[in-house]
Amino acid sequence: MPLRYDNLLFLMPPGVFVDLEVEQPNNVGFGIANNSLMCGNLLLACDVIFKNWDNCDYWRDLYDDQWIFAAGSQLTLGRWKFRLGYSYSDSPIDSDPGATINGIPVGQAVVEYYQATQAGVISEHRLTGGIGYDDFLPGVSFDLFAGGLFPTSEQFGEHTSAALDIWYIGGGVTWRFGQRECCEVIN
Repeated sequence: MPLRYDNLLFLMPPGVFVDLEVEQPNNVGFGIANNSLMCGNLLLACDVIFKNWDNCDYWRDLYDDQWIFAAGSQLTLGRWKFRLGYSYSDSPIDSDPGATINGIPVGQAVVEYYQATQAGVISEHRLTGGIGYDDFLPGVSFDLFAGGLFPTSEQFGEHTSAALDIWYIGGGVTWRFGQRECCEVIN
C-alpha cells in the first residue's frame, strides 16, 4: 500500500519542497492451527511471517527484512476461555542505514535519530495472556487481556539510543448478531 506525501519536506539548500513516498512491506506468512486436542477444547496455533522491508520505498533505508514467529493457545472450559501467546521477531533496524531516506539526503545522524523514534520494532520477545467468558448475555462475550514486550534497548549510531519496556491491559465486549438463532436452526 503506497502513500505519497506531497511537499512534505523543505530542503535547504537548494530551497525546494520534496515529496515523500512510503510503502508498506510485502508480508508472506504461514500458519497452522489444531483444535483436535482435549475433545476440541484446546486450540494450538503457530505462525511464521516474513516482512520484506528491503523492497519498499522509505522503509528500505531504515529497516532490514524481518522474520516473526508466534505461538498461541486457547483452552475452553465451558463458557470460559483461557489464552496464552508468545512471539519472537528479530529487530529489523538496519545497522548501517546510510545518510538518505527515500533518496532524500538528510545525513546519517538524522537517519539514526529517526530509527530511534521507531523503536517499537526493536523488542524481540512478546508475551500475552487473556481470559474470556462467552454468553454472559445472550450472544455477548467478554474478554480481558494483558501482555508485554520484554525490556530491551538499542544503540543507533554514536549519539542516539532507545530503551523499550511496554506492558498493556485491555478488554472487549463482542456482540454476535443473530449467530445464536442461526446455529440453533442448523443443529
